[in-house]
Amino acid sequence: MLKAGFKEDLVLTFSRDDLMSNYAQILLSGETVQEGATPADPDSDRAHYEHEHEIKRTEMEIEREKLALEYEKLAAE
Repeated sequence: MLKAGFKEDLVLTFSRDDLMSNYAQILLSGETVQEGATPADPDSDRAHYEHEHEIKRTEMEIEREKLALEYEKLAAE
């Protein structure tokens, strides 16, 4: 659905039946069929994924530091 130009926020509001119906229409026509669907902005999407990647990297670094401190504590015992 996202590749057909639907915004993620819009897709998340669809019921299962709406998703199936819209997807079937897209497959048959090859065009976007939902009113209000706008083409996705690649720059905006890239920025979003880079931000998500940075958050995950920070979370992993924090977890790595916690594990290192726990390892040091266990080694001292």
